[in-house]
Amino acid sequence: MYCFIWRYLGKSANFVKLHLSKNNCVPSMNIPLKKKIQHWFNFLKLAHASTDPVVVQNLKDSRSFYEAWGNYQEQSFTTWWKDHRQLFRTVSSLRRMTAQDVVDDTALFLVIPFTYAPTSVANELAP
Repeated sequence: MYCFIWRYLGKSANFVKLHLSKNNCVPSMNIPLKKKIQHWFNFLKLAHASTDPVVVQNLKDSRSFYEAWGNYQEQSFTTWWKDHRQLFRTVSSLRRMTAQDVVDDTALFLVIPFTYAPTSVANELAP
């Protein structure tokens, strides 16, 4: 498996070094979402230290996207995460199927008899 490795080189013309590596790759599915966001957060803070015109322009272009992040540049990830983790929450809801619903691979469809108690359903779904 190949992956990209980013390395911070300090405040220089070569802000980060990106290379393709066959070794030291961690499958992304094994990294918890919070850890991925922490890497993103730290890399974003590093980007603000860059003098590269492309990086500076990209930060200006994405300013509206990061407005909800608040003052992330002056906070540690742990402090920032406590107040902003809801930005990464996917809200989903349960609902009753209708005749117009198409069964596909984007959801799990179940048939639950009305006679089942909610606790019985919960025990069956999450043993």
